[in-house]
Amino acid sequence: MAIEGTSTQDGGTTMRKTHTPASGKTPRGR
Repeated sequence: MAIEGTSTQDGGTTMRKTHTPASGKTPRGR
């Protein structure tokens, strides 16, 4: 599940906002 790739391309602005500040660079996706 590529969260960092899908949330940025699939218009996942809401998901990216919750995953980005979580650690700083969405290290959870990959």
